[in-house]
Amino acid sequence: MEPEILDPRPASSLAKFPSFLMVLIMSLLLGYMLSGLLIIGLGNTLEFELQRLLQSLNKDSSLYDRNLIRGINLISHFFSFTFPSLLCMYIVYQKKWLKELQLTIVPSSKNISLGILLILVSFPFAMYIYSLNQMIPLPEWASSMEASTKEMIEGLLVMNGPLELLFSLFVMAILPAIGEELLFRGILQSKLSEWIKKEHIAIWITAFIFSLFHLQFEGFFPRMLLGALLGYLFSWTRNLWVPIVAHFFFNGFQVAGQYFGTNQISDTDLEQIEEVHWGFGLVSLILLLIVSNFVKRSNQQ
Repeated sequence: MEPEILDPRPASSLAKFPSFLMVLIMSLLLGYMLSGLLIIGLGNTLEFELQRLLQSLNKDSSLYDRNLIRGINLISHFFSFTFPSLLCMYIVYQKKWLKELQLTIVPSSKNISLGILLILVSFPFAMYIYSLNQMIPLPEWASSMEASTKEMIEGLLVMNGPLELLFSLFVMAILPAIGEELLFRGILQSKLSEWIKKEHIAIWITAFIFSLFHLQFEGFFPRMLLGALLGYLFSWTRNLWVPIVAHFFFNGFQVAGQYFGTNQISDTDLEQIEEVHWGFGLVSLILLLIVSNFVKRSNQQ
């Protein structure tokens, strides 16, 4: 049975599919242009060449270079996700934008705890899927992109003090959790659910786009799984804060794990994870289904 779609609410002509899509695309383009201008201005002010800096960043880079890239990522991510999402919803819904994003109600501690538990029990299964994903051969251009991204992330995960840890958590966990959930779950999944009237399909389409958007193909399927889990959390709880907190926990757990020396995890996208035995993956999947069913039934009641 399809989850019930609550509050089908085209509040204005802009909320209809063609108009809303146009507003969203224009907002994304504006955010992209603002991001580019700010980064160019920063480069001219601090006298650095962005392409050279990105290509040279690795785990041996200086603190200055690491924080510079973190600052650039902060600008890029904010104007690629958070800013256009908020701008689009404000243009379409005016004063009701916060309600339309389902951010007005403080989530219960039970739902927050269950969301975190759902992400936690999914880790071994996601790792197993990642190990299978790595077996898929990639074209040379994709392999080169993966290697470059991996080296850059390894550089960003070098943290030599609590302040650098906090900066990394903000850039790699807090900001992505807010911005990506606003765009993918708060807007894209919600609108697809309204337009196609099939919430399961909307969740998986959104998860596919969410993973594709990252352009990291070795982790495509586990990231799509994460997107689907976050999508179902949003669907069951009808509160965007729940997937935001769960998304933050997923990224933040790995960043903090790297800082405190758990070398089993080397970056926020499940890179370099040792192969997981299928048995652990199966147990994780069973627990994932049990917790998912409990979250669903708990919120139906």
